[in-house]
Amino acid sequence: MPRDPLLAAATLIGFLEAGIREILVGVDTGPVKKYAIIVNDVLLEHGVVGDEAEFAERMCRLYSHANPRRMIIRVGVEGRGAEDLALELKARCPGIIVELTSEHGTTRRRERRFPPAGLRSACPEPLDRDAEAAVMIALKPGLRLEQP
Repeated sequence: MPRDPLLAAATLIGFLEAGIREILVGVDTGPVKKYAIIVNDVLLEHGVVGDEAEFAERMCRLYSHANPRRMIIRVGVEGRGAEDLALELKARCPGIIVELTSEHGTTRRRERRFPPAGLRSACPEPLDRDAEAAVMIALKPGLRLEQP
C-alpha cells in the first residue's frame, strides 16, 4: 500500500469500484491556492497547493498510480499565476487533461446546497469557502490546454 494517503485512498476506491473512471482536480487560485480531488464522484482530499512544482509532481504520481480512464485538472483563471500553474501541470504530466476554468459562480452562496448532488465526501475535516470553490471548479468544464 502506498505511503501517501491520497494514493492509498485512490487504490481502495479503484479496488472497490472495479477501476477508476475519472479523477477531477479543481484549483481555486485565490490569494492562497486551494485544491480539491474527486475520484469516481468521491471527494477524497482538499488542501493548500503550496509549492506548485511539488503539487504537479504529486498529481503525476496520482495519475500514474491510480491509472484512471481520464484525469482532468481544472485551474480557476481569475487568480494570480493561474496560467503558469496550468502550464506547469501540462508540461510535467502529459497524459493529464488540463483546463482553464472560469471561477464565476464557484463561491457558495447561502442558497446553494453543498456538496452538490451526486458527490460524496470522504474528508473528515470541513471545507472552507476556497476549498468548496475548488470542488465547484473541478466540476465545471473549462478550456482545454493543448501540449505546449
